[in-house]
Amino acid sequence: MKEGETMRAAVLRSGELVVDEIPEPPPPRLNQVVVEVLANGICGTDLHLTTDLDGWYEATERAGDVIKLFDRSRDTVLGHEFAGRVVEAGPAVTRVAVGDLVYCMPMATDAEGDLKCLGFSDSYPGGLGQGATVDEFALIPLPAGLDPAVATFMDSMIVGEYAVVDRARLPAGAPAVLIGTGPVGLGAITALTRAGAGVIVAAEPSAPRAEAARTLGADVVVDSRTTSWVEAWRETGISGPAYVFETSGARGMLPALIDEVPPGSTIVSVASGTQDEPLRPSIAVKKDLSLLFSMGGSLDHYSRMAALLGSGEPDLSGYVTRIGLDGVGEAFEALQQPDRHIKVAVLPQQA
Repeated sequence: MKEGETMRAAVLRSGELVVDEIPEPPPPRLNQVVVEVLANGICGTDLHLTTDLDGWYEATERAGDVIKLFDRSRDTVLGHEFAGRVVEAGPAVTRVAVGDLVYCMPMATDAEGDLKCLGFSDSYPGGLGQGATVDEFALIPLPAGLDPAVATFMDSMIVGEYAVVDRARLPAGAPAVLIGTGPVGLGAITALTRAGAGVIVAAEPSAPRAEAARTLGADVVVDSRTTSWVEAWRETGISGPAYVFETSGARGMLPALIDEVPPGSTIVSVASGTQDEPLRPSIAVKKDLSLLFSMGGSLDHYSRMAALLGSGEPDLSGYVTRIGLDGVGEAFEALQQPDRHIKVAVLPQQA
């Protein structure tokens, strides 16, 4: 990539998502590479950025998540779940070589030494552009044969496993409930099966996502529009506390769960609603509930998930919809009512 040239990208501009020609990413500095982006997964956070940018920004600012704060008056190339091919390596790069296929933790250090999070930066483009500059430490080599589009499930898998294993510390044999079985919910289901969970009950209104939940390990799946998960839970004959993973992000869900779960239960919120929620602590106190919030994943998580996806267990290839850049706007709209897609991977090199 040459300085002064342009590339196509999906840009957040004045709160609107547009596809345009923009400058190519900055040239690689010490311990950086430039990646030709082959696939970028659309994340729920991307949807927040286009539907409630001010609410998302306020929450991010209040949380002190400074590497995701950007100038909202400038163009920002979204996309933080992406895989690609190394096309240029800066000085001192030793872990990868030009031509390698990699998944990218979306990190780049600027000339002032400040770490930027790609997809949330007005100076370093994210994965919805044709190219990205990434720090070498943030690269995970892809196993041979792993489709870059399928690799975009990696963040969802990691978020699910972190919630189940690292935050909830689910005991083997413990029963679990999933609220929502989008990509993160499915990642949590696969983590629950690997962790040896007992009965897994899932609530999901989307038929394709419900079927995916069954295939990947949920024992009981109910349509949350017509059947309460509580009813399905009781029908299993299980009594006592539950581990409940809330991945839908639906407004009012946390207060509802505090009312619904059995005493002694653990609720893990793995979604990131952008608005305040009214909670009544006395109910949670009287029921002796544990309420956890989860968002995480280390470089080790990424390496392990890459190996897992590369093995084909679980096989997630059938749950990815592949589109070119020109289809981004339509895909963002469709994912607001996710009856058609489970995971959408944008292929920026395609129109």
